[in-house]
Amino acid sequence: MSNSDLYEVLGVSRNASDEDIRKAYRKEALKWHPDRNKDNPEAEKRFKEVSQAYETLRDSEKRQFYDAHGYAGSNTSRRRSSYWTPPSGFESFHVNFGTPQQQSYGGTFDVLAKVHVTLEEVAKASEKEISYQTDDICSYCDGLGGDGVTCSRCGGAGQIRQQVGPFVTSGVCKACRGKGKRVSTVCNRCSGSGVNREHHKITAKVPPGVFSGDRIRLKNKGMRGSPRKPRGDLVLEFWVKDNDRFSRSTDDLISTEHVPMVTACLGGTISISTIYGEKATVAIPPGTQPGQRLKMNGKGLPKRSNPAKKGDHIVQAKVIIPKNLKKKEISLLQQLAKELRHKGH
Repeated sequence: MSNSDLYEVLGVSRNASDEDIRKAYRKEALKWHPDRNKDNPEAEKRFKEVSQAYETLRDSEKRQFYDAHGYAGSNTSRRRSSYWTPPSGFESFHVNFGTPQQQSYGGTFDVLAKVHVTLEEVAKASEKEISYQTDDICSYCDGLGGDGVTCSRCGGAGQIRQQVGPFVTSGVCKACRGKGKRVSTVCNRCSGSGVNREHHKITAKVPPGVFSGDRIRLKNKGMRGSPRKPRGDLVLEFWVKDNDRFSRSTDDLISTEHVPMVTACLGGTISISTIYGEKATVAIPPGTQPGQRLKMNGKGLPKRSNPAKKGDHIVQAKVIIPKNLKKKEISLLQQLAKELRHKGH
């Protein structure tokens, strides 16, 4: 069968009930049955797809496996979902919103994972080491579970033709689960499950300037779900953590910095740290108001489209009012207040 989505083949949603699936199958089977479409060479192919889709979705275990893996398993009851064992900063992303386990997505053997990164990692050319596990089709027995002999029920065809009312339908052979072979000797490597637990470790680059929800695809790093196809891809979906000091506005960074009251009044400079861990001097103009924003050009995050260019670092002034003043300081401020009142301030 092709990689078509089984729900789309039957024209139902993923939360369709068993009755909805049964009704959809009857409708599509009548529509595409070869006896009613003798002049349409595609009808037999479509009819077979509809039958195989129904064969999977009518069975609760097979349907559950398909929802988790994106393909119809040959030994559903003994297979387990693949899952991440992630280091700090990584967590698995369950595409079907079930238990927190690594899953294939997109109807292929691709694996989608959520990667948490800090603003500092977004700003710099960072790398992450990922350790993960997958339950792959056994390479020793090609997922059969052992040495195979031709299935006596279907004669190796993998399908059974049967009479349904006035029509002849074909469905997956339940004895061999569509493989055309049955296990005679259990595989020593996978103990008959058809699946082996594999461990992987890769190093992935964090794209400079990445936004939450951005994805990158690593070819052939996903699941091995078919003996005749290459591995799927590993798709990393990035999510940027909140930062206690910086807030983000596209490629600009905003930080609130303390400015002494006298400096705010008379002008001067303050020293701050940038996202890159560097010290920078910010000029404070005389009469700086609380909340006033000052810009440091080119000190923000790399632009995603052109990492050589950077956004700005916006400094928001937080004017600090002194406490526990001494008598002389109070006297000086009172004199200043008197002068300002004379000026109408």
